[in-house]
Amino acid sequence: MSYDLQDIAESEERVIRPKGQPSLVVVIIASDDTTRQSLSAELEGTSIEACFVPDPADAIDEIDALQPNFVIVDGACVGEDRELLASIFTAARSALRVLLLPIPSGTWVSIAHACDADAILPQPLQRAALRRLLGNHRPLLAARDEPLVLPALLDRSERMREVWRLVALASCSDASVVINGETGVGKELVARALHRFSPRRRGPFVAVNCAAIPEALLESELFGHEKGAFTGATSQRKGRFELADGGTLFLDEVGDLPLALQAKLLRVLQERRFERLGGTRTLSVDVRVLSATHRQLEDEVLRGRFRADLFYRIRVLSIRVAPLQLRREDILPLWDHFLQMGASREGRPAPRTSVTARRRLLRHRWPGNVRELQNAAQHALMLVGERSIQPADLPELQRESRETNGSGSLVGLTLKQLERNAILETYAAMGTVRATAEVLGVSERKLHYRLKQYRRERSTTARLQMATIGARSEESASEEGTEHRAQILLAEDDDELRWSLHDFLECSGYRVVAVRDGRALLEHLGAKVLFERQGAPPDAIITDVRMPFLSGLDLLQKVRERGWKTPVVLMSAFGDKELKQRATALGAVAFLDKPIDTDALLHVLRTASVG
Repeated sequence: MSYDLQDIAESEERVIRPKGQPSLVVVIIASDDTTRQSLSAELEGTSIEACFVPDPADAIDEIDALQPNFVIVDGACVGEDRELLASIFTAARSALRVLLLPIPSGTWVSIAHACDADAILPQPLQRAALRRLLGNHRPLLAARDEPLVLPALLDRSERMREVWRLVALASCSDASVVINGETGVGKELVARALHRFSPRRRGPFVAVNCAAIPEALLESELFGHEKGAFTGATSQRKGRFELADGGTLFLDEVGDLPLALQAKLLRVLQERRFERLGGTRTLSVDVRVLSATHRQLEDEVLRGRFRADLFYRIRVLSIRVAPLQLRREDILPLWDHFLQMGASREGRPAPRTSVTARRRLLRHRWPGNVRELQNAAQHALMLVGERSIQPADLPELQRESRETNGSGSLVGLTLKQLERNAILETYAAMGTVRATAEVLGVSERKLHYRLKQYRRERSTTARLQMATIGARSEESASEEGTEHRAQILLAEDDDELRWSLHDFLECSGYRVVAVRDGRALLEHLGAKVLFERQGAPPDAIITDVRMPFLSGLDLLQKVRERGWKTPVVLMSAFGDKELKQRATALGAVAFLDKPIDTDALLHVLRTASVG
């Protein structure tokens, strides 16, 4: 079905338009000229009135005054300020609330959920997706559905960010999607997220496990039956396709469908029509089909166990959810989330998990994936009461923890190599020196020393690799290797945070100079030897707001007075609305609250094209 915005406006005009007033009102919160021009072009020539608000801080007043039918927020405009976005969407409670996502950024999917967005649209904006969304606004504004358990905890690892990025791209489409992954990784959660942010959100989400239903009953389960169709069919029964009409049908373990039923399913997907078992009347349905399987369907096709034509019909897009042992960054955040959920149900605070227990969790292979982790958290909650969780409270992880990630993966590695791998992988998972040192059972001083040693070794290796090219001398190659790393000036008076961020950014590929106050920062900005480039500013500045001798806001103002367009990121443990507004007015690219989310910091730097 196609939609025309003029037709939508005219149909609304007959229903709700007061005399002399526009049929529909949309408040668009966007500071980017390209986004505004795109939306303006889409709404031009219709009876829809668009109110553009460049500053998100002014949006709530505009929404209260206009009471719009739609509110569209450019995610790049509000940054990752969940509180501000939630306030805007709360003010627009009676409107359809749309979030434009700055793709690629899988983190935004969980932000959209946390702020209860009605729909998400990836940028660059697709005209068809916007038209379909506005055309379906009435059913979207019906009674709200059950909240989806989609914690922001699930997007720490790069693999899960890619999953949520694909969810964002596919949610506004009706295309069929196959979700592949091992048992227990959360395939149904991904399917529910696809439904949650689609124009079918207010329609039903119907799930059926194709492997759990006997083959003799599966056809009736999917398509329904008429009275007397078989022995025991004492009344007419609707199938899952009928129940999912207007919404989403999720076929879990679709790879276990028998071949005979695959043929009938193919016909339904092609024609959107079918007959109940034992019936003659043809029924039409409007259903989006999502599928999931732990099998490799390409291999099943080659073996003749899955129809090739059905495979290409259901797999317009494929989303693979990695097993938990390949995304260890998610283990501890998920563990804490499950503990919090379980403790909340019992009306008590979540117990603390000891360092040795957390270390055991990171070492375990988790063959049962997220489902096993959730069961382990429930097991621990039953045992501990109010005390902290110890390794003995975990359900028999000792034997598995002695196994390696792959058969023979440790054979031939020296103790030095094992130590290096343990430090770098744990540091990547934990994000800070303090947390990494706590998990590994070493001092922060030793960890700092090792990280610096690894950086020196990496730098030496890079120079040797460039020297083998033979195109330049060793000196010029070394200079080139230095120049290609983005240069960051970091100012923070907290010694622990300063060196944690310094090491994190260095390990992320940046070249960092860290200072402890505003006076030292200004001296370094004026020192021509700092970045080895006469008069050139750093590629980015990261600074605390409250520092001795000079505040972060004063520094930002001085940087702008010099005419530098250097991206400046401000950090604060006391970030209030007024501070953030002043920082935005002075041109800060981001205002991050402490404790610093290192993933968010990297995202800000990459969005600002630093590195």
